[in-house]
Amino acid sequence: MTKIFDLNLWNYNNFEERKSHIIEAIMQYDPDIITFQEVRDDLRFNSIGHNHARQLNTKLG
Repeated sequence: MTKIFDLNLWNYNNFEERKSHIIEAIMQYDPDIITFQEVRDDLRFNSIGHNHARQLNTKLG
């Protein structure tokens, strides 16, 4: 059975506070496929190209 993890990242609202919880949930469920909605690349909150998904991917390895 394929496990899919789908999450709305909710823009950058409290993202720094939520990031560790998101990572813990992904590690706990150990999905085969991960999908996100509302991924943002906003230079007020991240460097160029280092959007939500890339930040999470970097932390997860």
